[in-house]
Amino acid sequence: MAEWCTNQLEITGKSVCIDVMQQWVCGEDAPRYRQAVLQSLRLFLAGCAGILKPTKPQTYTPYPVLVRGTASGF
Repeated sequence: MAEWCTNQLEITGKSVCIDVMQQWVCGEDAPRYRQAVLQSLRLFLAGCAGILKPTKPQTYTPYPVLVRGTASGF
C-alpha cells in the first residue's frame, strides 16, 4: 500500500543542473533574483537612453485598460 502522507519530488535533468538546484533547495546557494532584476533595469535604462534600438520599426498601441482615465485620448 502506498504511503499517502509522504510527498516526493523526482527531478530529472543534467547532473550539473541538478547539483545547482540541490544547493539552492538546501539553502547553500541563494537564487539570483537580484541579479535578474539588476540586469533588467540596465536593459530598460539602456533602451530609454537610446543605446538600444529596435532592428525593425514597429508601433504598439497602448493597452486600453492601462490608459483609461488618462489624458492620452485613447
